[in-house]
Amino acid sequence: MKIEIAIEGPCEAVRALHRKLACGSEEVEQGVDKDPQRAKLILVEEDERVNQVLIRISEIAERELRIAESLEFRVRNLAYSEPSPGANPSENPFSLFLA
Repeated sequence: MKIEIAIEGPCEAVRALHRKLACGSEEVEQGVDKDPQRAKLILVEEDERVNQVLIRISEIAERELRIAESLEFRVRNLAYSEPSPGANPSENPFSLFLA
């Protein structure tokens, strides 16, 4: 099962965390919530690795970079059919289209 870890915060902090994590193809998205100084990093992990990844992220953010207070984390299970953060609230994933 896939789990999404979204990390938001100041651009410099998110970019530094991204570099330390040595992520794969994940990109840092700049301009979160129409604020050019904020960025978001989204990681997708298998559920059996999530705890390890979260521990590594917290070690880097708290001990190595000392930026933990400036970051926000959201973890969600991608197996559920709920809208992602920032999705259009008028889009209902459970609506039926009848002809």
